[in-house]
Amino acid sequence: MDQLNDTLTESGSETERERKEKAKGMSNEVAERSVQVN
Repeated sequence: MDQLNDTLTESGSETERERKEKAKGMSNEVAERSVQVN
């Protein structure tokens, strides 16, 4: 049971990290786009 909980926690934090990376990538894309428009 402990093992299962560890796995869930790990995958949860991994997802959180991926979400942050995606958000960072999106804001970078938006910034690049606005620079191109201007």
